[in-house]
Amino acid sequence: RFRKTSAGVRVLGAVVLVLVLGFENIHNLKIMLFNLFLINYIVTLSANVIIISLVITSQYIYSPMYFFLSHLSITDILLTTTIVPGMLHVTLKEGITMSLAGCFIQFYFFSTFITAECLLLTVMSYDRYLAICNPLRYSSIMGLKMCVYLVISAWGLSILIALPHILILSQMAFCGSNIIDHFFCDLIPVLQLSCSNGMTNAIVTIVMSTFFAFFPFAFITKTYISIFLTILRISTSHERQKAFSTCSSHLTVVCLYYGTLVCLGLVLLWGLLCHCSSSMTSVGEQILKLELVVLTPLVNPFIYSLRNKEIKSLLGRVLTCYAMALLMQLLHGPNMHEGKFLLLIFLFLIYLITLIGNLLIIVSVFFNAHLHSPMYFFLSNFSFSEIIFTTNITPNLLFATIHKGSRISVNLCITQYYTYSVSIWAECLLLAVMSYDRYLAICNPLHYSSVMSHKLCLQLLVWSWFVGLTVPIIEAIQLGGLTYCGHNIIDHFFCDFAPIIQLSCSDTNEIELTDFILSFPIFVFPVVFIIITYILIILTILRIPTNTGRKKAFSTCSSHLMVVCLYYGSCIFVYMSPSAENSFILKKVLSLIYTVVTPLINPFIYSLRNKEIRTSIKTLATKFYGVLIVNDIKFYGVLIVNDINNMHEGKFLLFIFLFLIYLTTLIGNLLIIVAVYFNAHLHSPMYFFLSNFSLSEIVFTTNITPNMLFATIHKGSRISVNLCITQYYTYSVSIWAECLLLAVMSYDRYLAICNPLHYSSVMSPRLCLHLVVWTWFVGFTVPIIEAIQLGGLTYCGHNIIDHFFCDFAPIIQLSCSDTNEIELTDFILSFPIFVFPVVFIIITYILIILTILRIPTNTGRKKAFSTCSSHLMVVCIYYGSSAIYVFPSGEQSFNMNKIVSLMYTVVTPLLNPLIYSLRNREIKVSLGKECRLAGDERTGKIPFYRSQSRSWKLCASGAIFQVKVCLFVMIPF
Repeated sequence: RFRKTSAGVRVLGAVVLVLVLGFENIHNLKIMLFNLFLINYIVTLSANVIIISLVITSQYIYSPMYFFLSHLSITDILLTTTIVPGMLHVTLKEGITMSLAGCFIQFYFFSTFITAECLLLTVMSYDRYLAICNPLRYSSIMGLKMCVYLVISAWGLSILIALPHILILSQMAFCGSNIIDHFFCDLIPVLQLSCSNGMTNAIVTIVMSTFFAFFPFAFITKTYISIFLTILRISTSHERQKAFSTCSSHLTVVCLYYGTLVCLGLVLLWGLLCHCSSSMTSVGEQILKLELVVLTPLVNPFIYSLRNKEIKSLLGRVLTCYAMALLMQLLHGPNMHEGKFLLLIFLFLIYLITLIGNLLIIVSVFFNAHLHSPMYFFLSNFSFSEIIFTTNITPNLLFATIHKGSRISVNLCITQYYTYSVSIWAECLLLAVMSYDRYLAICNPLHYSSVMSHKLCLQLLVWSWFVGLTVPIIEAIQLGGLTYCGHNIIDHFFCDFAPIIQLSCSDTNEIELTDFILSFPIFVFPVVFIIITYILIILTILRIPTNTGRKKAFSTCSSHLMVVCLYYGSCIFVYMSPSAENSFILKKVLSLIYTVVTPLINPFIYSLRNKEIRTSIKTLATKFYGVLIVNDIKFYGVLIVNDINNMHEGKFLLFIFLFLIYLTTLIGNLLIIVAVYFNAHLHSPMYFFLSNFSLSEIVFTTNITPNMLFATIHKGSRISVNLCITQYYTYSVSIWAECLLLAVMSYDRYLAICNPLHYSSVMSPRLCLHLVVWTWFVGFTVPIIEAIQLGGLTYCGHNIIDHFFCDFAPIIQLSCSDTNEIELTDFILSFPIFVFPVVFIIITYILIILTILRIPTNTGRKKAFSTCSSHLMVVCIYYGSSAIYVFPSGEQSFNMNKIVSLMYTVVTPLLNPLIYSLRNREIKVSLGKECRLAGDERTGKIPFYRSQSRSWKLCASGAIFQVKVCLFVMIPF
């Protein structure tokens, strides 16, 4: 973009940023880089915000060193925020257009924050020098006034130093090419666009860089020489280590930062002196600048947290207490029945998915002739064993979750342990057999078919199940012969060997020795055999001459190797960790993962990493259920949503399912609005915001679901382009309003917990009304810009939107106009609305957690945490499902996006009222009174959640000894 001046010289009016590192034409790699940079940016923001929050709120680390560290984290946040958002856009596009003034401003902020980081590192080195070399005078010299003065000086100098560059650049004339081959507006690429003499700016750059890079580095070097000399004079090695540990984190950051700057200077000098290829120099410079603005801000907080005992200890204490408080709230809090109900749903879903996943593998192997091979024959038996394993434990675990334990006889308890042992032993042997199969296939491919015959496969399988079925009988008989007396509580969630024998008053030495003699060879020999086979397999693979051949050979055994590592890794953690009290609690958690999660993961490993299994499952799905596709069609100004399914019965069932979800969503959110409106006890800021959130959810789901219901039973639904844009506008309004409402609700919870004395005066009705009006105003007004731009596009070509509602990306794909401007607008508008509320919510919850941890009593901590747990769950569900917009845009990922979008737009509005009604006593009480569903109107408890007390006495009837299995009831907090 150029403009003419009166002198007839073309003057640059805008520049185009282009990221060129040798992969600009590889679309999938650009998608991967976008996701990588985005994750890096989010982690950088979160890590530095955590450091700042810990320093501000914790009294344990209130010192000059951490005061300077918090400002270093602020600098890192500002530096990465200046560059990365624009770089994310550059990564996905061929380039972005930026005005010359905007380019100058970006370079000014970059220079300011780089200089500030140099000066802050210098100030921190001076702080370490005083702390180690002059410890007696440290407190008097490095007072609060001095610290503030040093920080203000660092920021003031940084702000002033970058101004000469901007003043000189603004006076230069720019002509010629307007493409900057970089990912941000750096000085050298901008100067290359100028047709003026850049010598003045070059001299200013050299002088400034020398003064504010070399002198701070020289000062830091001098201080560390003095520090090292002082440390060497310390008499004991322990004291030397202690002294050095206080400055090791800072020294690591200095080496990383100045090491990058030195390499950058050497690359530029090398290119200047050797007259080397400008493209090579440019790529080297870009990589080092990328490290400076992307990697360094990410690494700094981790260096200070991993290498700093105080930060690490405080962070660990916060996370541990938060996790324990969450678990206590879930299982032992005032709403323990609701917590157990949520745990029941979670475990049931895992069990259901485990059954479906393993059954799919068995059915795929059975019905697909291409999978009738030894490897898949053994895999189907392994899946069958997993089904037995999880079915033996999980149903009883589900029952124990919602009751105070589950009562089973001793004989049934021993039977459960026997079935558990059968599946465990069979799986150990099957994994060894499968490794032998992979060894023959890779190391002896010519003899594979003749050796691994159907007869041998059947013999190996029968042998594995025979050993699994027969050997545990010995232990079961011995357990049945023991005498049981004393307490009858098993502190576990299923009948394992160790908890059972703890109930016996007989001598258990003999049975423990038997267990060791039987278990040792079944566990160790298969492991040793698998290790030997994989050593031979790897050696064989390494002898394959081509990379393609090696990859292909390794891919045939990678799934099995992952399952082996997962299986034996969890076994080792469960059965070979110390037996202390804390370790026993850890064992129960690991046992839960081992018995519930491992059978869930195995079918996914084999389906995600195995092309044949994936193809077979897709074939079966297509054959029996049809293809679930949603298409939107635009024809002569009309959009049509194609049918989801060509099968009439399938469409009808899907229609009923979606209609019931929609109806439940409307009723649930309307009930919350009615309860808040008519109940005077709920006339508080929290419930006022909650009712507005429910209203937004109603708008959100009503905007999408009715049209989707119509499309489900017809061959699409026709809507005009204007109505399509209107649907997207309404969708954006509700999404943006909900993002801001969640942030407002987190601020409300922050005030209620962190400043309870000022809560009523600060969170007044007037402020509440202002916040809600501001939220809806932003939600209504900002999306208008995109709607106007969408209405101004020209639509031509095909008229199919491959989605179930009018979202932004599918609409612009129909346009034959240039969409770069509207995509940039969408990014600029959406980024702050999504990121800033997330960052704000994270900061408020860090402050909330730190405040809760300072409450002296457990009851007070539980009560404080219960007031914000519902909001926290809604935030996690909302932003977790919003991650669909970060996924890659490949075809399979796009299909996955559609499925996740369906969950996001249909299921999430259903969950929110359930969360607030199940976890919130006031809402439950109000709903119970309004709907007359409560069993006791004084307490408002719904009969389903009424507490039931049961006798825990020892029950003996004849030869049957009643054992009560209790889920986590013995965990001490």
